[in-house]
Amino acid sequence: MSCFLVVSTTAALPPCSSSSSAADASTEVRRNRYKVAVDAEEGRRRREDNMVEKSKREESLLLEAS
Repeated sequence: MSCFLVVSTTAALPPCSSSSSAADASTEVRRNRYKVAVDAEEGRRRREDNMVEKSKREESLLLEAS
């Protein structure tokens, strides 16, 4: 089990103990809330798709304005 000490400006936290199951549970919940990692290829594809959509939208707005 890893123990992390968080420094707060409002209150001092007690050091965590290895027998603290509540700390283990809260750590597990916090880990599960993190955003799921996206591989580089998927991220690149999404960014390209977003840029294509954006350029199509801008082009259609320009055509409507003229």
